[in-house]
Amino acid sequence: MLDSTRDEGIDVREVVIRLLNGWRWALGAALVCGLLMTVVTLVRTPMYRARIVVVPVSAEGEALDSGAGSALGQLSGIASLAGINIGSHAPGLEEALAILKSRQFTEYFIGRYQLLPVLFHKDWNERERKWRPDIVPPNLTKGYLYFDRSIRTIERDKKTGLVTIEIKWEDRAQAAEWANNLVEQLNTEMRARATGESNASLAYLEKELESTTVVATRDAINRLIEAQVKKRMLANVTQQYALRVVEKALLPDPKADRAGPGRGVLIGGGLFGGLLLGSAIVLVRASLSPRQSGARSDSPDPYAGAANRR
Repeated sequence: MLDSTRDEGIDVREVVIRLLNGWRWALGAALVCGLLMTVVTLVRTPMYRARIVVVPVSAEGEALDSGAGSALGQLSGIASLAGINIGSHAPGLEEALAILKSRQFTEYFIGRYQLLPVLFHKDWNERERKWRPDIVPPNLTKGYLYFDRSIRTIERDKKTGLVTIEIKWEDRAQAAEWANNLVEQLNTEMRARATGESNASLAYLEKELESTTVVATRDAINRLIEAQVKKRMLANVTQQYALRVVEKALLPDPKADRAGPGRGVLIGGGLFGGLLLGSAIVLVRASLSPRQSGARSDSPDPYAGAANRR
């Protein structure tokens, strides 16, 4: 009679014996997987990280003085219509980072520096200066998605206010260049927006100044005009208008700034994964062998009856 209790639970001793008996399979699978990962590390293109550290520009010197602020409080309605924030004239960090991450800004950056052939260089025929005929040429939208998801990373430290922009790319010099160019282009964009807003506000305020005869109101409007002229002047002469560079992106170190796991980690992971795979194969083979032998022993022998009859 069969003992049904033998099928309950796992016999650890039996599993260990099976693994020891099939150690050749486990060792072979580990060596094969380790060899494959070694080939992968030798063939794959290494990626490098370039980092630039920036800080938002202080509002010092750009905000209105307290006297002007108190005088302009009575004209908050006109100021809001003119698009003026009385509290501060410094560009906000949230706005700057939102523009930096935006699709419009990123596509403009890719288009200006002609990065599509670089980002998708496997599909680009450098000799003929055109895309391969067997693929659909990538557009700026595809370039933005690739750049935003796989190349550019933005981290903000809320305690210190520092913002780190990281570029991960296979060419070290290009990675550092792109990181520096991103901040430079963002400051240019923020300066252009500030200049445009100031010009629009000045046009509105000058129109209001012509239509009023109240001395107090005219004096307050003149203060608003003066503040907008100062803002426009700062935008025109300040290169680092929104973000000030604390640490410029330098050429990444070939070893210290490599992105992703190192060669040793990949090879070690391949050996360990192969060992697990080989152990699983050993256990599966061992579990199937008794069933197959039992099936063969239970099958009727066609020659047994003939022998008995003899």
